[in-house]
Amino acid sequence: MTIPAPSSGLDITMSTLRLSDSNEVKCCRFGVPESIVSDNGPQFTSMAFVNFCKAMGTQLIHTPVYHPQSNGQVERFVDTFKRALQKLQGEGTVPDMLNTFLRTYRSTPNTSGPEGKSPAEAFLGRRIRTPLDLMLPSKPNANMCSRDGGKKHSHRSQNKRVFKPGDLIYIMNAKPHQRSWIPGRVMRRIGSVMYQVQTQSGTNVRHVNHIQHRYTEKTNQLPLDILLDTFELPTPELETPVLLERLRPNTSGVHEVD
Repeated sequence: MTIPAPSSGLDITMSTLRLSDSNEVKCCRFGVPESIVSDNGPQFTSMAFVNFCKAMGTQLIHTPVYHPQSNGQVERFVDTFKRALQKLQGEGTVPDMLNTFLRTYRSTPNTSGPEGKSPAEAFLGRRIRTPLDLMLPSKPNANMCSRDGGKKHSHRSQNKRVFKPGDLIYIMNAKPHQRSWIPGRVMRRIGSVMYQVQTQSGTNVRHVNHIQHRYTEKTNQLPLDILLDTFELPTPELETPVLLERLRPNTSGVHEVD
């Protein structure tokens, strides 16, 4: 059992080999501890664990033999843990009971913790969501509302392409280094942005972003907009036509424009 101070959380590991692997994972997730207080179990006195603490710069403190009160916080938790497992007998497998206990313990406010917060809130800085939250009335999520509003306005500014069954189309082959446009035909619409299409190789489902209109039966000629998109070229701006009014001759014989 690992109980980080001051959050009073819990993690459970057994055997020297699993303990070594578990410590590597904990250090990657939460950082390297300054000190570890443990009893004199073989997994804590093994050379593998001692060398790990030395390599991490962690002070390893062993409690006196046959004096469990020296590590009172862990011993009190062992008693709580045993009583909880007895009450959970018949509530599923041992891993199921363990997960139920851990979820409940970590999310329950603790008067001995910082500001009376739960171990999870003291460690993470926020309340964790539990199945009990399903009993509370739901509240609108401000972040979700803002995202939905942004999507709504962004969709207004886009030219949404719509296809009908039987439309002639080009379908983009988006494989790396093999980008090309394949002629095909729309079979049916699936949802708002998905279509079932048919090509010479068969039928599949494609996103509207990978579909372009095809206005000719010819399959070997791509329109200009698809060619520009394929080679990632900007769309050329049309030149403003110059209207020639009447031409008037001058004395030099060169025509001028009014």
